[in-house]
Amino acid sequence: MFSCKDVTDHASDHLEGALPWRAALQLRAHLLICDHCRRLLRQMRAVNGALGLMGFVGVAAPARPTRRWPELAVAALAGAAVVLTVWLLPSFTGLEQRVYAHAIDHHAQSGAVRPAAQVVGSLQAVGARLEGELAGVVFADRCDFFGRTIAHLILQTSAGPVVVMLLPEHARAQVFFRGNQAGRIEAFGPGTLALLGADAASLDEASARVRAAVRWPA
Repeated sequence: MFSCKDVTDHASDHLEGALPWRAALQLRAHLLICDHCRRLLRQMRAVNGALGLMGFVGVAAPARPTRRWPELAVAALAGAAVVLTVWLLPSFTGLEQRVYAHAIDHHAQSGAVRPAAQVVGSLQAVGARLEGELAGVVFADRCDFFGRTIAHLILQTSAGPVVVMLLPEHARAQVFFRGNQAGRIEAFGPGTLALLGADAASLDEASARVRAAVRWPA
């Protein structure tokens, strides 16, 4: 399924009707679970409409080629599978859904251990401070998280990498699972600590490291 970055990269082609049907289906599946990307598409359509009213050439919907019935059948079945999957996961909604979607976006990649200055800059985005050694940080940045600025880290633990997000608002504590990933949302300072990793042990290790090294005064 498309990530938020994929939707951004292919939004114009989608509005022009130029995406191959498989890619269009993946994009629509992402839109089912992502308010941020639906809002982006609405804004792009609105801008395009305004340009049209001003006399500029807007996005024109090209004539759709006729598809053979086997392709239409496959597309219909795939679309039904996407809708059924979303319908069968009623508990995977709200914040946990957004945490998972942001965590698997391709913009955050593990690499070399980051210097403390980069970690400090990420934490400052939410008013948190680094007051100890936070070992194993292999990604650190400040990110736009559905209209909110967050601190986004990846910590290398003994059980593998764990995505760590410091969200600026309180949220209800939750534990969730998606595929082979375990997720947890817990209170931390004036905000929320969200974690996604291989298992509960890796989440415990990452949470303990963050709480020992980071101060987030109310």
